[in-house]
Amino acid sequence: MARPQLLQLLLVTFLAAATQAKNSKDQQPLVGGLQEVDVNAKDVQKMRDFALKVYNQESEDPYWSKAMRVLQTHKQLVAGNKYYLDIEVGRTTCLKSQRISYDCPLMEEPPKQKDLLCSFQILSVPWEGTVSMIEYSCEDFLLSA
Repeated sequence: MARPQLLQLLLVTFLAAATQAKNSKDQQPLVGGLQEVDVNAKDVQKMRDFALKVYNQESEDPYWSKAMRVLQTHKQLVAGNKYYLDIEVGRTTCLKSQRISYDCPLMEEPPKQKDLLCSFQILSVPWEGTVSMIEYSCEDFLLSA
């Protein structure tokens, strides 16, 4: 009689452990899988700032650019966190020959106005304290009327 009860107990324990493992997998990001991330998350804001810093350093535009809005973000768990950000970037009225001002207004004069859609891939390795740009590309961003 003790044997069937032992088998039932083992079966119930196994099912409970399997259910808990499935639930914890649903909450944890899958290694290597893309996970959508809230555009307002603190880590996304840091990656946005890093992306614009690199963009402004490498761009030959005489004006500073800034993020108008983050359109979409994903994160991938690799040897660190790989971020994919799509950002609408706009040209400001401040020249790069001046100190950067974070409250610099966007350029509104049509011949000088420049809106871009930029896609950035950034690798953050928190335990090493490193953040690096993997690649980025930008193209004219045209709003459809």
